[in-house]
This record gives sequence, C-alpha cells and structure tokens, in this order.
Amino acid sequence: MKLALLTPAIGSRNAGDAMIESAIRRLVPAESFERFTLRRALTGEEIAALNACDAAIICGSNLYQNKLQCALDADFLNRLRVPLIPLGIGASSATGTLPQMSAGDADIVRGLHSRSALGSVRDGPTLRFLQSLGIQNVRLTGCPVLFHGLSRPEIQMGDGVVTLSLRQTFLHGAEPLEAGQEPLLDAFCNAHRPTLITQGPADLDQAKRLVWRHGLDHIYDDENQCETHEWLAPRQAWTGGFRLHYGMLSLSHGRPAWFIGHDTRVQGFCELMGLPYLDIREASPADVLAWGPQRMGDFAQFGARWQELAAEMRAVLVANGLPCALDNPPKPKPRLLFMVPRREWAYDFSALSMRAGLENEYDVRMRYSTDAPILRPESYDLAIIFYWAEIMQLQRGFDPNRVIQYVSSHRWQFPGKHGPLSVHDFIWKYLSRAGTIFTTSMRLLSLLHGEMPRVFHAPNGFEPAKFRRTRERRGPLRIGAAGWSGDSVKGFGEILVPAAAGYDFELADGQMSHAEMNNFYNQFDVVAITSAHEGEPLTLIEAMAAGCFPVCSDVGIVPELIRDRENGIIVKQRTIEGFREAFAWCAANLDKVREGGRLNAIQLLETRSWEHLLPDLRQQVAEAMAWGSRPRFIMETASHTDAATVKKLQCLLGRFRQSVALEPPDDEPMLDLARDVQRHAEAGKSWRMLPGYCYKVQIFNVTGPQGLGWEGLEKALSEALLPAPPVRFPLVQRTRRFLLRQLQSFGR
Repeated sequence: MKLALLTPAIGSRNAGDAMIESAIRRLVPAESFERFTLRRALTGEEIAALNACDAAIICGSNLYQNKLQCALDADFLNRLRVPLIPLGIGASSATGTLPQMSAGDADIVRGLHSRSALGSVRDGPTLRFLQSLGIQNVRLTGCPVLFHGLSRPEIQMGDGVVTLSLRQTFLHGAEPLEAGQEPLLDAFCNAHRPTLITQGPADLDQAKRLVWRHGLDHIYDDENQCETHEWLAPRQAWTGGFRLHYGMLSLSHGRPAWFIGHDTRVQGFCELMGLPYLDIREASPADVLAWGPQRMGDFAQFGARWQELAAEMRAVLVANGLPCALDNPPKPKPRLLFMVPRREWAYDFSALSMRAGLENEYDVRMRYSTDAPILRPESYDLAIIFYWAEIMQLQRGFDPNRVIQYVSSHRWQFPGKHGPLSVHDFIWKYLSRAGTIFTTSMRLLSLLHGEMPRVFHAPNGFEPAKFRRTRERRGPLRIGAAGWSGDSVKGFGEILVPAAAGYDFELADGQMSHAEMNNFYNQFDVVAITSAHEGEPLTLIEAMAAGCFPVCSDVGIVPELIRDRENGIIVKQRTIEGFREAFAWCAANLDKVREGGRLNAIQLLETRSWEHLLPDLRQQVAEAMAWGSRPRFIMETASHTDAATVKKLQCLLGRFRQSVALEPPDDEPMLDLARDVQRHAEAGKSWRMLPGYCYKVQIFNVTGPQGLGWEGLEKALSEALLPAPPVRFPLVQRTRRFLLRQLQSFGR
C-alpha cells in the first residue's frame, strides 16, 4: 500500500508537525509514503501523484482555528480521486471557546470529512467543534503522537535528565501573559538544571537567554526534523513545560509530563487523559516546583485512557482499510544520517538513490548543509558524510567511530580553496574525525589505502529509469558535454571548445532535469570530458548509460569504465591537439563509435545501476555500523561486575551512547584514558576520541576512575560527545574566521 501524507511538516520549521508525521508513519505501516504539503495549493503534477496513491492521510495539527490553517480548498476536493482520512486533527482557540469559522471554511471542513469512512480528532473541544458543523463520521482518538511508542505506556521516572519545553509566544489573545513565564522558567531551571527543548525558531531567543543565564544544555531540531526529540523522550527522567507535542511524545514512551497551558490544546488533552495542568494565568513558581517524583499519582488514569483511545484509533484505521501497528509493532530500524551539501546536486541525487535502496533496513534522515542544520548525534546510529570537506558535523559531539566520510574528488590535491595538500595533510585536516572512509573511485582508494585502516571502494551508480538509450544515432558525428562552464577544472573554454571546432558540438550547463539530460545525451555520439581531475564524474556514467561513446582525459573512474578505442577513448595528453585527434578518430570510425555506445548502455546497466551496486553498499554500511558499535572503553577492575562502581561506569557511558568491555579487541590499539585526557589538557585542548582506538579505564571501589574521578570522566565525555556550547557572539566569531582565511590566502 502506498499512502500520501498531506502534512504541514513540509515548509514548517516546527518540530511538532514533524512529530505528528513521524508518529503516523509508525502507526500506519504502509509499504511507502509520498509527502505533500498542506501549506500551499498543490500543482497539477502533485495532484496526479497524490491520486496515484491508495489513500491520503491529513496529518493532524492545529488546522481548525478561526481560519482554516491549510491550503486545502474546494478545487482540491474536486480534483481528489482517493479516500482522504483526517487523522488526529486538532482545533485551537482560547480556553473555554470553540473556533468561529467562516461559512466557506466550514464547508471545506465538511468536504474533507466526507471523503473518509471515519475521521479522527485529538481532543474533546475539537470533537465538539466538528459536531457543531454537523460532522458525525468522526471518533475521538487522541493525537497520533500519543501512540508514537506503539504500545500502552507504563508511566515511570527515568534515569536521564529533566527537560523543559519552551513556548516564547502565545496565541489567541494571550500575548500579555508571555512575561509571566520568566519567574516560572527561572524557578524550574534553578531547581532542576533541565535540558531545554525547543520545537521551532520562534523559541530560540528564549532558549538562548536561559542557556546563558543558567548554563544549560539545549535540544533543537530545525527544518521540521524531530529525531533528537524522539531519541531523548524515552531516555529522560521527566518533562514539564509549554509544548503539547513534546509532552505527548514523552508520555507515549512512558515518561511523566506536566503542562502549562493557555488555550484549548493543553486543556483539551489534559481533560482527555485525566491529567492536571497549570493555566498560565494562575501558575506560580511553587506550582512548577511541585512537579516530579512526588506527583506520580497524577498519572493513575493515564494507561486506561490510552487503552480506550487506542481502540478508537484502531477502529478508524480499520474502517478506512489501513494497517495498524498497534497490534504488531515493527522492530525499530537503525537510524542513518545522510549529510548532503545541497539539494539538486550530484551528491543529493546519489544520496536519494541510496536512501531508496536502504530504507527497508534503515531509517534514513537527510540533512543539507545549505540549511545550516543544528545537528545532535544522539538520535543517529551512523552518520554518512557525502562531502569530504563538510564541516556541519564537526563540534557536534559525533562519535568518530560512527561516521562514514565519502571522498569523491581530487580537489584537495590541486591549488584552490582546499589545496594543494599531501595525502597525510589531507587525512589530518579532513578525515581524522571519521572511522570509515568510502571512495567512489579505485584511483582514490589507491591514494588512501594503507594511509588509513578503514578505506573502502563504494562506487556511485545511476537510475536506469532516468538514464537509458532511447534512440539510434544517425547522420554526422555529434559531440556533447555537460557541466558548469565557469569551473576551470572542467577545461571547457581552454580545451574542449577549440578542440571541437568544426564539429556539431553542444554544451549543457547542468541546470536541466534528469529527463532533459537523458534526452540531451541521446542526441550525441560522443560525450567529451576534458577535466584536469575528477572523482568520477557522474556525467560519464549517465552518458554511457544513455548510449554515448566517451572521449575523456585520464581522470577519476575513466580507466575503470573505458577500454581505449573499444568503448571510448582515453586521451593521454590533455591538450587541444590530443582531443582533436580523438574526435578525428571518432569521425573516421563512426560505426565503431556507435556500436561502442550501444554496448556501453548494456554494460552500464549490468555493472553500474544502483540495483546492481546496492547489495555491496548494504553490506558495507552494516559492517561500518557493527564496527562503530564496538565497545571503545576497556575496564580494568578488581571489583565484581555487579559492583556499584562498575554499574555506575556502565550507566555513565550509556548516557553518551558508549559501552564498556573487559577485554580489548585484538585488532585495535589502546590508550590509557586518564593519560590521554591529561595530554589534551596540557596542550590546552578538550579531549577528543580518536577513531579506531580503545581507552583503558581503571576502576577502584572508592575513588572511581583512576586519575579522573567521576566528575573528570563525565567532563571528558561531555567535551568529546556533546555538541560544543553556543557561541555568545557569533557575528564576532564569523568575522574573525573570515579575516583569518583572508590572511591565509594572502600568505599563499
């Protein structure tokens, strides 16, 4: 079954929307999902794709206010051809009121609910609102986030941190109450030293003030992501605050949550679940300080009410012919981070193909450098960095053993922004924070193999549905090339254009869609690559798959794919004359060129399609994950393994996603942790883990870790495996870094 998700999480920067979508994906285990935004009208192409799905789910959020908070309209309903299921939709208005919606918006709401056998809402006020519009085919199920854990939660205190969710701005005329938060927040922070939770950029200023005032840690997933929230929720002790969705997420995983509210959302949810809540109009510091272990009686009714709502949710899904994971929760998948430079680049296309091939075994989350994501390592089992000069993951607390870094170009070897560097300097500057290296060419593999212990060949592929031979070539020789003409490495202006003079030649600027590029390649007999250096390039793979005969300088994967004068030409001398000679040979042997191009399309389909490459990639990723999960801390102790100090060490390391063993692996070097921490301190640096090393920790019954103590060990782990604290004056720091780069450039 393929389901469409109509979600406000596309285009939203509020992690609450992402929590709802994530919960629905877990709750309704379809074979595949396709996402469509609720924040603008859908295009004709998007409507066609939506109608190709088996059904569509409207992901519940605060859609029903005085004005319908989405872009769905009568035109959308007229073009819709599949069932439309509103799931956990919520209304929002001032406490004690219902939305006052216009007649036009009310008609659209009726139309939305008429397209399903049975819809669902999240709380009593929303149900009363829909009933006031005459809508009866609806059940009160609670929000999907309440079922994120997929089984009845038993509310218990955890062993982790206390958290505090923030809301800087209120809605529905409650703005004058915002200043009343500050005494509550300060009291809570002084008493519990909480980790701060923000769901969107609107709360960042408030979070920064509290971080600087109280020295607290801060969790923020931006760009409608919620993986860190999902990781933290079951591992915290308990939570309090203003955000409904994070509190529900915590409760769904069995962690206590207390709420401060100002409108019908918190009021309706707490009434539904039999929970107390504080109204901001009446809350005092003493009220929030009363939360905690002494108030576990507040959740006496919670489990039974959750069970009742789960039965209602099952009924809604069954009535609409949808699967339900509440009866058979799937095993959680390991989570991969794909760190990609930008959208619509070669890296992005490769990452999307890899994600499609890996998502049956892994939960893959893609983040883009151009979005300046606020990354946290806790929620990922493995990070794959697609660009070797990427910096977004640095100083974010990533365990280097759980990082794969791709090397897919030679730009570091040549003058320019990143070079020239020797292999040793390149590794030290760019690869030292990654335990596993993937190279996209055998040429790069030969450069790095032996210099680092874990370097593997992981070639890129192509999608046959996008790049394929579609026509026979006829007429005189035609030569094509693709790439950005402003990149001096490509050699277009100084070599290719003069070398192709007199031939039918065309250069694509690289801004075409895949369909346009495939049509472009199919117009030519020869694809020319005149680069000074390349990691691959992908244009070579795509053009050969489309039936072209390549004429290339000896770069990247060229010798891996081309048999000289058989299925292409490798130009030994990268000069105008060298390429003119190759083009002349092609013109004189046009039948051989066209036959070679035809065979290239077959060869690439059999050797370089993603379907062919993905089995090896899956094995490499699985091996890297298993290697990265090995214990990195080796304990030496005379105590019994059940001793309190041993358990304390295991618990402390577990907080930082680390484990401890009694015996070191045979194939990895070992350092004494206390001495290594001291060496870093003497050099004026924070401690950092080295990939591929194990660290010896000596434990004594009374003092704990020798040479460090418990506080010293926790400090070292925090420095190495938690994100660096925020910079107080980021503009000054950015200006300083810019001036340093300018001075370095001037020195060269």
